[in-house]
Amino acid sequence: MKGACDLSISLTSCQPLLIQVSESIREKLNVDEYDAIGQRIVEMRAHMDAAVMSQASKRSLRSELESMQKKNKALRAAAKQVRTSGIISRAVEDVREWRERTGERGFVQVLELGSDSAAVKSAIEQLRKIHPDLSYLGVSTEASSVHSQLQDLQQEKITIFAFVSESAQQKGLSASAWVSKVAQSCGGRGGGNSGLAHGSAMLSAADQKDVASRVAREYLVDILQIL
Repeated sequence: MKGACDLSISLTSCQPLLIQVSESIREKLNVDEYDAIGQRIVEMRAHMDAAVMSQASKRSLRSELESMQKKNKALRAAAKQVRTSGIISRAVEDVREWRERTGERGFVQVLELGSDSAAVKSAIEQLRKIHPDLSYLGVSTEASSVHSQLQDLQQEKITIFAFVSESAQQKGLSASAWVSKVAQSCGGRGGGNSGLAHGSAMLSAADQKDVASRVAREYLVDILQIL
């Protein structure tokens, strides 16, 4: 492991690295930075487990690493909440500005909430509260940094969710059919009811997100002619 102490020699030799990693765990980092620290702690733990040293020394190191990992996870969760809140706030504002400009009641949006069900639920609740007459479909992708890593694997999961106002349901728009149409265009599936639905798909090409949002808009146009 790069930067690892030589645990086969002495516990004392590890203290500078432990201090360095511990001091790197601080508030106001971003999620990716906390992920990098977490991975480093995991690597240190694996190196320790393989090292030749006394059980007492291993217990001491394990306790320090577990404490650091616990703190890192807590700060990561807080950072993720801040990021998620910002994404949802921007989504709500984008819808507000678009509606003021166009007066339309159907909206399709790509946003970076990943597959976090709690974040998606929060987005739906906030959008519905502020725009009760809105019909909305969101294509939720991973954050840009995560997406760049997934591109190396040639896959990315998207979550598709939609809610439809009562008036739009009366005109023939169904959230379940809307989500299913979009998910199927990317080889996925979805379900729900006429007012609320969810789906998902695994993307094999970077441009499939654009395909998903285009299909969503086309379906909305076909049903309601309001875009």
